[in-house]
Amino acid sequence: MITRMDHFTIVTDQLHSTRHFYVEILGLGEGPRPPFPIAGYWLYVGPQPVLHVIAVKRMPEPRRGVLDHMAFRAEGLAATLERLEEHGIAFRIIRAPGKSAPGNCSATTPTGSRWNWTSRRQKSPRPIGKPVARHERQRRKLGCS
Repeated sequence: MITRMDHFTIVTDQLHSTRHFYVEILGLGEGPRPPFPIAGYWLYVGPQPVLHVIAVKRMPEPRRGVLDHMAFRAEGLAATLERLEEHGIAFRIIRAPGKSAPGNCSATTPTGSRWNWTSRRQKSPRPIGKPVARHERQRRKLGCS
């Protein structure tokens, strides 16, 4: 019987930029990893490794799997949007219908996979950077004004 999702594994031919995206921008923590003979990282949320990153010289052809996106429940959406903007990473904000529905921020990683950040509707404590007009409209739509 499955009790919960344990982790995702991604392969990348851009190991350092992938690590930078998930650790420096999104805030996952780098943690212990068994001494595999292949370079990579195990990235954590608290004590749980949730994302295994494996280095490859070339991306597999044909591409494996049909995973559409990864979604993490998180807090601090406004700060994450600011970090995405600081690093020039395009993002999209989607607000599900209904007053209590969570908001989602969607971005594409350096390796081309789609990532979602799911957060309760919240207010940003201050304006965020110098947003592109589209991003500003999306922030207001989500409630991060």
